[in-house]
Amino acid sequence: MVTVVIMCISYSMTIDEQIIECKSCPKWENVSQWSEFQDNIITAINRSKSRVLISAPGKTLSINKKFFDALKNSQKNKAYVSIIVSENTTKEILTKNNFDNITLYPNLRYDCIIIDNRAFMYAPIFIDNYTTKGTLSYLKINDCYTAIDDLVNFFNYQWREMNLETNTKSEILPLSLMAKTSSKLPLSINETNESLYFFHNSPLGGEVGRLNTSIIIPSFFDPSNTTYLFLGSIPTNDISTTDISFYSKYKQILMRNRYILFLMPFTNNTEILDNILPLRAFRNAEIRFYSKEHKGPNYMITDNNVIIFSHALNGYAVSHYVGLHFTTNSEEFRNISMKRFNNVWETVSNSTDII
Repeated sequence: MVTVVIMCISYSMTIDEQIIECKSCPKWENVSQWSEFQDNIITAINRSKSRVLISAPGKTLSINKKFFDALKNSQKNKAYVSIIVSENTTKEILTKNNFDNITLYPNLRYDCIIIDNRAFMYAPIFIDNYTTKGTLSYLKINDCYTAIDDLVNFFNYQWREMNLETNTKSEILPLSLMAKTSSKLPLSINETNESLYFFHNSPLGGEVGRLNTSIIIPSFFDPSNTTYLFLGSIPTNDISTTDISFYSKYKQILMRNRYILFLMPFTNNTEILDNILPLRAFRNAEIRFYSKEHKGPNYMITDNNVIIFSHALNGYAVSHYVGLHFTTNSEEFRNISMKRFNNVWETVSNSTDII
């Protein structure tokens, strides 16, 4: 039997820090160049003293040398480095550069790097082309120890599921692998009524205490008069047949005379455009297409919440992939998100101009 040790690192906090679960809401930041995002990460890794945990889905053909140097520096500083990737090509690149604590998880679909007591999420961690142009959006978490602990627990849980043999898994999970946030246990932000939490989906089953995406999504749609959806990818199949659960939910909302505004990546492929025709049958649904410079994570804005998704919002992804999604009812975060959505909405093409 193989013994596997999961390294969980905790931090001591003062009484004041324990009372305020999150001193501030995570920031949704933009950079004009992708290199700026990676430079921020590299700087943080070079300074890390305790841990660097990376979840990196997607195919990677090359990784910036500065990134490798930073990881090696962090190891010299006694930081614990662990990486989960979805593609074997990425694992091979890391292995060739003398990194050995790497787990392959093909169903992985959430970008996240945890560096000591902060995290960067929802943007590619390993960027093939360091000179890639166009804005890049990402979520940065500081001043929120419990949220970071939650991300660490989720990472460790996925690592455990892929590395432990079936007959060695215990039915009782330790606290270090359980969710610390959920819809029933959100984290308060600076002692206000505002809060945040994470929810997930996984084909291997769920963490203890964290609800699945398929359960959470309807609770956001139902009370909202207007829903704003920014899709990172356009449906490649007829949504009325392949994403029946989500299409049914959209249809229910629209039939109650509520509104949904969709932003999707631009395409002139008529077959793909035909896939969204079922939505265009409703007068209270509007679709616009954005160009690649506006690309970003999938997100949804309702009357009271903002939700950022780690992968495409469709039935297949929710059933087959590991995703970790963020939501908050912070008024400031919602205002920033609405400004972001409206800035794109006002500058792109209406679907009726294309179809």
